[in-house]
Amino acid sequence: MKKKKNNDKDNNREGKWDKASKIIDGIIYVAVILVLCCWQFIPNLFPNLKIEYILVSILLLFGASYLHTIQSINNVKKQVSKIDLTDVMSYDYLHNIIKEITSNVRKVDKLKICDLTGKDFLQIFKDESIYVRECWLYIKDASQGGKQTLADEINESVNAWKNLQVQGKIKTLHIENFGSNPTEFFCIFDDKFLISGFIKSDVKKTDDPNVLFVDITSQKGHKYIRQYSDKFDSLIAECGKSVPLNKNSSVLLFNNRNDEEQKALLNAELRTTKSVIAIGIANTETTANLPNGFYKDFFVNKSGEMKLMFLNPDGEEIKKREDDETVGPSNGEYTFASVVRYNINKFLDGIKSVSGTPGVEPEPTLKYYLRIYDFYPKINCIVTDNYVFFHYYGLKHCGTSSPSFVIKKEGNEEIYNYYKNELLSFWDKAKDYRGLTP
Repeated sequence: MKKKKNNDKDNNREGKWDKASKIIDGIIYVAVILVLCCWQFIPNLFPNLKIEYILVSILLLFGASYLHTIQSINNVKKQVSKIDLTDVMSYDYLHNIIKEITSNVRKVDKLKICDLTGKDFLQIFKDESIYVRECWLYIKDASQGGKQTLADEINESVNAWKNLQVQGKIKTLHIENFGSNPTEFFCIFDDKFLISGFIKSDVKKTDDPNVLFVDITSQKGHKYIRQYSDKFDSLIAECGKSVPLNKNSSVLLFNNRNDEEQKALLNAELRTTKSVIAIGIANTETTANLPNGFYKDFFVNKSGEMKLMFLNPDGEEIKKREDDETVGPSNGEYTFASVVRYNINKFLDGIKSVSGTPGVEPEPTLKYYLRIYDFYPKINCIVTDNYVFFHYYGLKHCGTSSPSFVIKKEGNEEIYNYYKNELLSFWDKAKDYRGLTP
């Protein structure tokens, strides 16, 4: 308090001197003008006054005026530098801050989130028009979550974020994990907005009115956000150093083909790839399970190419395979055969929906190819531009419940090419689809 009083005294003293100097300058200006007027109209009043003296006086006045201008500018700079950091901050409830940001922002290039579960930030996407190009989610490892309720919340949150990617609201999603117990959470929008606060076990973020909000409208706000962004990048970089070689979706193993995470990854890849080669018994993932709008986007908008190989529903091998899976016949018709026919017809109906008038042959510009094979099924495999999805068909074991692998092309080019060449070899052995018996 004493220091503040001293500062006030210094400011008052500087203010008084500034006013006094301006008054003196004004008096000198008036005096010079009066002298010039009298010298011009009453030359005898100042007989010894010379023009050189007048010019020197004017130059001195201009010099003094210039110095006062510089001093005023420095005073302004000094006052600006005294602005406290809290001038660029505000505090509110989390949902109010997110609503304020998303009401003015429709596209986010980079979203960085560091949180315990990430669940509270799902409300960013309450506005369906929000689109995020790349999202980084840094959350606690569910396997080290301690209480089962926390682990369940983390897993639920992860599934929700991956579902946002499947829906197309997030183009690229990165999820990294830490094992420690964080005391702080923060979220950064394009290095323009920062949300931050403390993680309290007894208070939910949505109930805490003390969540910090900083924007980039000031130099100090920009610096503050930059510090948090650099901190986040460092955390992700350190996380990458400590993970195994095949983390980050390089090689993944799933319990079965119906695993939600694998399905989300496949659906996300189908939205971006321009090439699909697949072999299976019925190819449900690339026919009956295709999302609405897929055919137009893939075949028309992207000029994509798809090659599908089905097990012959009229052959003996499909009967053998069905017996091996102990599914058994249904009403005199083998279930596998009926699924194959249904999926092929479903796929062709989708092709017709974007090829023109119903009942007219599809346009040749739609690059799709169907083949039928008669050998016993060995693998179920889908090769796209960036991934290989596959599993082996085991005896006495349903294909959809078999352990499934996903291999990313980047960093695994030899493995990727092996399976692609394998599929092309199967393609050469298969026969073109010519229609099936009803």
